[in-house]
Amino acid sequence: MVDGNLYGGPQSVEMGHFLMRWVKSKGVLVAVTAEVHCIVALILQSARERDDRWKALTLDHLGISEQDLENYLAHRDTVLLASLVWVIVQLTLSPWDWTPFNALRRLSTLDICGTAPDVRGIFCMTWNRLLRIAELSGAYSRPVSVLNCIRQLYISAHRSSDSPPTAFSDTTSSLDDVLHRENPTLVI
Repeated sequence: MVDGNLYGGPQSVEMGHFLMRWVKSKGVLVAVTAEVHCIVALILQSARERDDRWKALTLDHLGISEQDLENYLAHRDTVLLASLVWVIVQLTLSPWDWTPFNALRRLSTLDICGTAPDVRGIFCMTWNRLLRIAELSGAYSRPVSVLNCIRQLYISAHRSSDSPPTAFSDTTSSLDDVLHRENPTLVI
């Protein structure tokens, strides 16, 4: 279900509400919370209508105010970027070694350049924190693989900046070992 393969893809907004209620119930493991937030992020991304039910699910998923949501909606894919960042945070808190790589790649297909600057900044802080964890975890660790999944956003966010990435570019293959080298200089 997390990879969008169960019954043809992410489920409905109603399924997202059910999962959020379930995860808030007693005794749900942190790892399950990460899975649920990943599924909800996929639901939010794939929803055709951004109606009141979608907005309520977004508020519940991200834990933000209605005013923040309206600000996010005014900046194109900001909700999707905030959702991706929240999923990454949940995954780093999870004690399980489970990582939905396909889902992270799908969630990374957004236009980061038109997002709200504050959320883009949170993405950059999350990238840097994940990079520090990756440096401590080793070359082929889960944090390195997560960085690899979201690196297109990193590239896009810095394409027109004064400090574009020099270690890799759009044309760098996902099989390239640039993220697996010792001490990659990818901090933004």
